[in-house]
Amino acid sequence: MSQNALQIEIVEMIFTKLGLVYGRDFLSRWEGLDLVDVKNDWAHELAGVSVDSVRYALKNLPSMKAPTVLEFRNLTRNAPPPVFTRIEAPKANPDVVKAALEKARASLGMKAQGARA
Repeated sequence: MSQNALQIEIVEMIFTKLGLVYGRDFLSRWEGLDLVDVKNDWAHELAGVSVDSVRYALKNLPSMKAPTVLEFRNLTRNAPPPVFTRIEAPKANPDVVKAALEKARASLGMKAQGARA
């Protein structure tokens, strides 16, 4: 699925939810306009917004009136940042490190560490 197709799918999901929550107040805003153009504008304005941020915005809609696309985009910006689990780097095997350093020194024409001239 292309990025644009994904954005349109997300906008369809948003319009479904906002239509259910706000009913005619939301849907009548677009009377006289081509709904495809309206949804394409929403997709443009929400480009780069993560699905998790959209979910957050849909869970935190204003109760009084349906948001415009710019208000909705601002709601997505209030989403908490993603939480990443820190993964510790594996410990290096000292024997492998020593062998790699000796090989690197040899390829550079350097004497092995600890060797005397």
